[in-house]
Amino acid sequence: MAWAYWGGGQTASPAEEPPANIKKYFDAFAKVKASPTFEAQTKAMNELLQMSADDFFCIGISTMPAGYGIVKNNMQNVPKSIINSWSYPSPAPVNTFTFFYSK
Repeated sequence: MAWAYWGGGQTASPAEEPPANIKKYFDAFAKVKASPTFEAQTKAMNELLQMSADDFFCIGISTMPAGYGIVKNNMQNVPKSIINSWSYPSPAPVNTFTFFYSK
C-alpha cells in the first residue's frame, strides 16, 4: 500500500518510494494512461501485462471456503454436494423440485 500511495503522488508517510524494478510498473501504467489512441493504449497495456507475466509476483487466486447445508433425515433426492457459485445459480440446477419428504 505504501508504494500505491507513492504512485498516487504522496510523499509523506505512509507513502514509500518503491525500488527501481517496481517503479517500471508505475511508468508503464502512466504510459497506458497517456496513450493518445486506443491502439497505442492497447499496445502499452499489453506491454504492461507482459511485464507482469514475466515477473509473476504472486498467484492471484482466492476461493471461498467450502460451505455446508443441513438436510432433514427424511428429505430425499438431495445430492451430497451442490456447486455454490455466483455464476452457477445454485441451487436451481440440482432440480430442487425433485426433492421430497419420505414418511
